[in-house]
Amino acid sequence: MTFSALDLIIPAVIWLWLWNRRRRRRETVTEQNRPPIAPVWVDDDPFLHREFRPARPLTTAGLFFARAAHDSRVSDYAEWAISQLERDVDSPSLRILAGLDAHDNRFETDMYFRRTLRELQIAEPAAETSVRAYACELCAGIVAGTLEPKDGLYRLYGTWVVSDSAAEYDIWNDLFDSLEWIEIGEPGHLYGGVNAGNFDEAVRTEAKLFLEKYATPHPA
Repeated sequence: MTFSALDLIIPAVIWLWLWNRRRRRRETVTEQNRPPIAPVWVDDDPFLHREFRPARPLTTAGLFFARAAHDSRVSDYAEWAISQLERDVDSPSLRILAGLDAHDNRFETDMYFRRTLRELQIAEPAAETSVRAYACELCAGIVAGTLEPKDGLYRLYGTWVVSDSAAEYDIWNDLFDSLEWIEIGEPGHLYGGVNAGNFDEAVRTEAKLFLEKYATPHPA
């Protein structure tokens, strides 16, 4: 039996093509599954979809919420630390946090954050308290007019998710469900009487009621 050059070249070309396709597929899947910056907490995948996450840069309430959601990243701590230094808040570990970048070790970042809290005598709230404080911050922005109702609602829906559907956040799920119906031309279902014309006002009303019931002082 004799072999021509093509008998050797063709299988080699096919093998290279398959190998390259598999490599690209692995890279695509990796990029789709990898968070932009690894969360500081143990989870490697973000818990919340992008549209439900806190807006960056994070406030103190937003950072505590991100930790409760296992969605905090090294850059979040650096940006938060810089914002604190700009407000004349200072400590040795806070300065270290401010100098970190996205490629620094996430566990070391968490260590310096905990040290910063001790140096500044800030007690990290329980996850339940963190979620409520962040929800109140969002509601305050909606009521004050600094946060668009729909943008605020998307993030408030995130508090319902992170709280494991706690009853006090059910209103945000109801409104979010109704918004999805309104966007396809149907009346809202879970939140009765809401439509495209009065939806923003309904969100503002519920935000005000939530603040009246749950608002507590929290660091800015």
